[in-house]
Amino acid sequence: MYCPKCGAMNDENAWKCVECGDELPHAGEAPPPGGPVGGPMGEPMGSPMGVPMGEPPPKINNYLVPSILATIFCCWPMGIAAIVFAAQANSKMGQGDYEGAVQSAEKAKTWTWITVGAGALIGVIYIALMILGAAAGN
Repeated sequence: MYCPKCGAMNDENAWKCVECGDELPHAGEAPPPGGPVGGPMGEPMGSPMGVPMGEPPPKINNYLVPSILATIFCCWPMGIAAIVFAAQANSKMGQGDYEGAVQSAEKAKTWTWITVGAGALIGVIYIALMILGAAAGN
């Protein structure tokens, strides 16, 4: 059973959510109409992640593995930014901020590609300097 408040997966017999601690509806009992209440004027907030209530949030690619590999093999100063954004995506997803998680994942992807590009550029410059040095030595 998915928690109607945060979307976390719980055991079918659970009475309390393992993530947010909110009381779960009992078997056969429908969740409150319109989702949880708690807006500024007590109006329903709906799902915190933009998905229907009770549905699991869609998985996102946080680009953590590519950002770590790009950091190790290409250009570590820029790769660190990619790793930070990838970690933020995980953190925001855990907090129920799906939109923020998607934005952080996109930033992680962008910084991963910037890191790969910088590493490739540095490699090309290094090879060009080696060729020029060898040509100047002859």
